[in-house]
Amino acid sequence: MTRKSKPIHFELIVQNLILIFGLSLVFIIVSYSTLRHQGISELSGNLRNSVNLIDYNCRESLLLKDYESVRQTVAAISEKIPFRITIIQENGTVIADNQSDYRVLENHLHRVEIQNAIKDGVGKSIRYSDTVHSNLIYLGIPVFNESSIIGFIRVSSPVSEVTRNIYSMMKKIIFIDIIFFLITVFVSHTMLIRFTAPLDAISLASKKVAAGDFSVRLFNPGDSEISELIKNFNYMSSRLDDLFSQVISEKEQAQSIFSSVNEGIMLLGVDGLIKEVNKSFNTISGSTIQLKGRYYWEVLRNRDLISLIKKSSESKKNLVEEIGYGGKSFICSCNFITSKNEKVLIISDMTKLKNLENLKKDFVANVSHELRTPLTAIKGFIETLLDDKTEADDDFSYLQIIARHTDRMINIVNDLLILSEVEKKDSGVTFESVDLMKIAETIGVMFTEKLKNKSLVFKVIGSGSFIVKADAYRIEQLFINLIDNAIKYTDSGSITVSFIQDGNSVIINCIDTGIGINLSVIDTDRLFERFFVVDSSRSRKTGGTGLGLSIVKHIVLLHGGEIKLKSLPGVGTTVSVILPLNM
Repeated sequence: MTRKSKPIHFELIVQNLILIFGLSLVFIIVSYSTLRHQGISELSGNLRNSVNLIDYNCRESLLLKDYESVRQTVAAISEKIPFRITIIQENGTVIADNQSDYRVLENHLHRVEIQNAIKDGVGKSIRYSDTVHSNLIYLGIPVFNESSIIGFIRVSSPVSEVTRNIYSMMKKIIFIDIIFFLITVFVSHTMLIRFTAPLDAISLASKKVAAGDFSVRLFNPGDSEISELIKNFNYMSSRLDDLFSQVISEKEQAQSIFSSVNEGIMLLGVDGLIKEVNKSFNTISGSTIQLKGRYYWEVLRNRDLISLIKKSSESKKNLVEEIGYGGKSFICSCNFITSKNEKVLIISDMTKLKNLENLKKDFVANVSHELRTPLTAIKGFIETLLDDKTEADDDFSYLQIIARHTDRMINIVNDLLILSEVEKKDSGVTFESVDLMKIAETIGVMFTEKLKNKSLVFKVIGSGSFIVKADAYRIEQLFINLIDNAIKYTDSGSITVSFIQDGNSVIINCIDTGIGINLSVIDTDRLFERFFVVDSSRSRKTGGTGLGLSIVKHIVLLHGGEIKLKSLPGVGTTVSVILPLNM
């Protein structure tokens, strides 16, 4: 439960009241202190005048030690002044007092005012009197005979006289202060209300904006700091209204696109929770339940798809795989969003395209199979004709051209048949222990004549044995196509097949010193497409079919491996094949 905030003007009024009350209290205290100080100063002056008067009238009697005359003089003067008069001998004995019996009074020599009079010539003190039972202000002076003190004259008056006058004045001051306080409070309250009213309006308007009402606007009363604040608030509210409308429009547009695309899209959170899913995904997965808010492994029943998501999460990379699901073929892309540690799964139904591709492959395979027999017959007849001819015959060169192109056609047909076989995932593959280096050396011997014709050096490099679980026939086809391709595009230098063990994998590098390829203008993936050639004129000259690397790639995929290619123009090309030791 949130605490309800107080209006700002209420807090300001309370603070203002405290300030005004404090100032009023300080004013009263200062006034009281000033009046008391002035009253005591005025009373001290009157006491000093009275002392001087008494000194003038009693000095002669004190010099003559005519104490009776002193008492008579004191009695006469006390009728004119309202103060208590005390005459004291030099030893502290009281010889006259107009308000008490001097004979019963204590020795006054050690009284504060007498000691101060001895020291400074005038002594003054304010203290409680046990004789009259009240606070008195005392003022005393010494009476000298030349340089000797012959007595003291002390005059005192109750402090209550000063206090009584002060109280009379303070009543008036407090009354005036209360009137001033009330007027100040009223004026301050009026000004604060006027000042805080726009702030209260801004506060209320900001609550509406926070609640989602961006249409609220405030009236701008004038030209001041608050007016500038209101102006900025109205601008902010207007901008928020525009931006919010834009965001809603973009969100609706994105949601419309998200819902209408044919591809199934699923957004997965960090913990594997499904955050968003579109209608196409429900259609593809055949799900009839609410997927949002569930974990993906609860609703996805395909192991390959779950494995793809896990691999993307672990590697934090974007992965793409072809996955069969419910009798259909799908291209599944799992894209890792690094900034949010989330994943976007996109599933595209490729069944129709896959069926069309399979139909095309079957057509090519059937045509190739049907062409093999007549081409073999043509080749046989041409060889028979060439056996009966010599170079001197007019038609000998034509028969050689026919034979060369027949061989090229047969090579294309054979490569197409091999490619159609290795492209099939269910093609019969027999895995057994295969010595890779031994096969590479054996295949190298097959190309001895071609290597000799170009003066090329062939080397197989590797320390130890490299035995893997693989299909021996397919591995032979792999090395045949790698080495044959390297020979076709290398005019001088060497061709090296090296073997390196890297953990649970074997890396096969086929390195040539040929013409190389400029990979900055050619996509590497295109080099593994069927019938793709970099230099068509050289391919025709060397009898290339453009199927060699495509066959190699599919053989590698059949064995669960990877293939990479690096090349520099004028330096050479390196094709790297990575095969697992055990399938």
